[in-house]
Amino acid sequence: MEFTLEQLSPDNVTSLFDGAFYKAETNRVRNQDDQTDVAVTTTVWSDGRPVQVYASPTDQVFVFRYSANYGEATEAQVLRACNLIDEFPVHARAEKDEGGDWVISFIYKHIVPEGVGLGAREIVGVFRVFEKLLTAHMQNFHALVMQAE
Repeated sequence: MEFTLEQLSPDNVTSLFDGAFYKAETNRVRNQDDQTDVAVTTTVWSDGRPVQVYASPTDQVFVFRYSANYGEATEAQVLRACNLIDEFPVHARAEKDEGGDWVISFIYKHIVPEGVGLGAREIVGVFRVFEKLLTAHMQNFHALVMQAE
């Protein structure tokens, strides 16, 4: 069964991941683009890290987002590390949190053309590739962030 982006509500996405034996729940989070609250599915990777997963019909994408706190790293360190991850299909976005610490969000936007559906198997499969890619590069990424200039 395939779903259009409009049909992939957070509750439906949560059900898809529950069916694939992932711990998933629907949460409300702050939309970084316009500062409104939006509902997303939070799915937990096998190692316990939470990932936000949601459909954005207006942008025609299905989004996978993982955020990591990098504390007191310098701006140059964070930007150098973001440039490294941007070499892959995943985009890295750095910003400071309310406490002044750097937070880097790793985002993959899966383009879904109008009128095309996504199946549960494809959604979970892309999620697993996202997890595998970030897990494989995370150790190098952490080392690069923390390198002295």
